[in-house]
Amino acid sequence: DVRWAFMSMLSIQKKVSIHYYFIDYLWKAIMRTRDELRHYQVRTSAFQIEHERTLCALKMGMGKTASTLTTIHDLIDACVITKALVIAPLRVANSVWAQEAKEWEHLKDLKFKIWS
Repeated sequence: DVRWAFMSMLSIQKKVSIHYYFIDYLWKAIMRTRDELRHYQVRTSAFQIEHERTLCALKMGMGKTASTLTTIHDLIDACVITKALVIAPLRVANSVWAQEAKEWEHLKDLKFKIWS
């Protein structure tokens, strides 16, 4: 019956949209706040703000991306810069930077453009 198929589709669509709404709600609830930056990430960001050119050479998994994005956010917020150039391996730029920004409340509005 066509009516049953249509009603079934509506029911599935409603469940899917509720599911996405719930995931979005959960995602926002688990976003990390600026207070969750580790002490060395805060120090790294402060160092980057104090020096015009820096190289962030922390070990893997120590939060280089979050530290640097926080620096960029703070400098843009203070109207010191309008853009930033970050040189990173293409794979990392494509897979890590935008995703990391989405995980932090204070970084979620940063925009990215990747050149290869």
